[in-house]
Amino acid sequence: MQQIQTRSIVSITPAINIPTEASETTDQSVLVNNIQVIRRDGSTTPLNITKIRSVVEWATQDKEINPIELEAGLTTRLRNGVTTREIQDNLIDCALGMCSPDEPEWRYVAGRLHIWSLWKDILVSRGYGYGNYIETVNLQIEKQRYDRNLLQYSLEELTIAGSWIRPEWDKDYDYAGAVLLTKRYLLTDELPQEAFLTCALLLAQVEAPENRLAVAKRFYEAIAQRKISLATPILANLRVPNGSLSSCFIIGMDDNLESIFSEITNTARISKNGGGVGVNVSRIRATGSWVMGKEKASGGIVPWIKLLNDTAIAVNQGGRRAGAVTVSLDVWHLDVPEFLEMQTENGDQRRKAYDIFPQLVISDEFMRRVETKQEWTLVDPYEVKTNLGIDLAELWGEAFETAYATIEAELERKITLYKKVNARELFKEIMRSQVETGMPYLAFKDTINEANPNKHEGYIPGVNLCVAPETLVLTDRGQLPIVELAGENVNVWNGSEWSKVLVRQTGTNQKLLKINLSNGESLECTYYHHFWLQDTYRSKPRKVEAQDLQPGDKLIKYELPVIESEDDIDFPYAYTSGFFSGDGSYSNKGNHPELDLYGEKRDLLQYIDVRNKLWSNGTTLYKKSDLAVYDDVKQERIVCKLPLDIKPKFTVPLNGYTLSSR
Repeated sequence: MQQIQTRSIVSITPAINIPTEASETTDQSVLVNNIQVIRRDGSTTPLNITKIRSVVEWATQDKEINPIELEAGLTTRLRNGVTTREIQDNLIDCALGMCSPDEPEWRYVAGRLHIWSLWKDILVSRGYGYGNYIETVNLQIEKQRYDRNLLQYSLEELTIAGSWIRPEWDKDYDYAGAVLLTKRYLLTDELPQEAFLTCALLLAQVEAPENRLAVAKRFYEAIAQRKISLATPILANLRVPNGSLSSCFIIGMDDNLESIFSEITNTARISKNGGGVGVNVSRIRATGSWVMGKEKASGGIVPWIKLLNDTAIAVNQGGRRAGAVTVSLDVWHLDVPEFLEMQTENGDQRRKAYDIFPQLVISDEFMRRVETKQEWTLVDPYEVKTNLGIDLAELWGEAFETAYATIEAELERKITLYKKVNARELFKEIMRSQVETGMPYLAFKDTINEANPNKHEGYIPGVNLCVAPETLVLTDRGQLPIVELAGENVNVWNGSEWSKVLVRQTGTNQKLLKINLSNGESLECTYYHHFWLQDTYRSKPRKVEAQDLQPGDKLIKYELPVIESEDDIDFPYAYTSGFFSGDGSYSNKGNHPELDLYGEKRDLLQYIDVRNKLWSNGTTLYKKSDLAVYDDVKQERIVCKLPLDIKPKFTVPLNGYTLSSR
């Protein structure tokens, strides 16, 4: 049994001998007069093979690779009217095309060629390269790109600092790192070492005047040689006026419009300045709660999470990267089941949020009940606070356990909007969601707050996520983090069959791209990771690097295998869910799931999971003792009312559920 899948892409100096462009000529140059090259300034000159060779030799210096291979790959791409930029890009393409696990050094050659192109662009743009740091400071301050605090240093001090610059350190980046550095972090008319030196000077400005230059030099050398890595907000914002230097923020929404929209605004401002933010929504009233005295009026947490989702897309950290927002919810909240379904493919797409990172906040009491298979009560924070005066979201440890016991003692008296679930089954649903979507993250609230050294400043509602999850690889043992498979021979699914491969680490600290797919899934990979695309059913598949993907590109079809695991859980109401997907519907009143059995299908009633009849007194929904089955004699059908917690129509159980239930 296999499942056919299709996906599309949804949502990229004096101290060193810098080679000159191919358009410059000398008596020793080898000229090709029938090919004219267009320089960056628009003038033309005969193609100079010698200059191209000097660039190649410079880029391959100290690397155990053959530069002739790069020259040979380029010659087939030269034509009359080619620009120096095209020659440069072709050299980079050739280098990347030769990169492999056996010859990974080519990616550093491509990185050097990219840096060389940057040097040339800056030379044309501002008239000079490395060697005049004071001029750079004056230019950037005049253009309001550098913080004026840099002028706390004297002219003599800036001259000394400029002498520290080592342009050859620009050669230490592979292609992905060089592209990321230039596109995300460098300002207009700025070179990498100038950016690092400026950051170092601003970091050291708080030191005593007699010590700050020495400290700045240590900072510069550590940053430039990548002995330390600056967080995105620091590297991107430290040298710009009024830049925010903080990476991580945690905020919480209260249960009112003023607070909700105020925190959405705060999220936008944080994201604008390069920060990642964790937003706790546990105080927001649950689905079906009261609004302005009207029962069953609240839409729950999902509509507000969708606003946060769209904010993360719209305010993309100054264009440097997508906004990073994680939304946390305490595990006692009545909307937890829908929260777990928020990033799956199935169900109402209007209640999905694929661009935030869901986070479930777990208490020790919940985990104890998971161990003992006890019931767990999901409640509405609004009703709890209104009727019992308990703000459950701010409690942890013993205080939470005492309050939670009080709440459970008031069920059906002061607390009417609730749902009881088996704690272990809920935890299985959490794990199932993690298998399918990689989410939610888990934050253990009691442990976090117990270790909090700043308890006097308040409690910690959730966490901010500073790293991405490890890439999962589909093996015959299930989906496993690739980091756990390094050095092993593993059966990996290649799209149509199992293939035994040796998992090898090909690099460290690689810069990554995040590829978002149309099914809501995403993949983080290197810039030169290969994807196979197919534009139409009749066209031939083509190989494309991640950095060249475009929105709307279609991945080739692939099949998913059926995998069994000892950790699989039963799909709830498996037979009934299958029948419901094919013949079921939702009632006009209450939008409840139901199934009509016509003709001989009426004999299948014994196999259908049917709920009990329901009765409401206007505020509370009660179950009756008899089943909700109605015999419609006129239309020769049996109407079956299905369990309210059955999965949404068209839900397809993927890996993670037992084979028998699938």
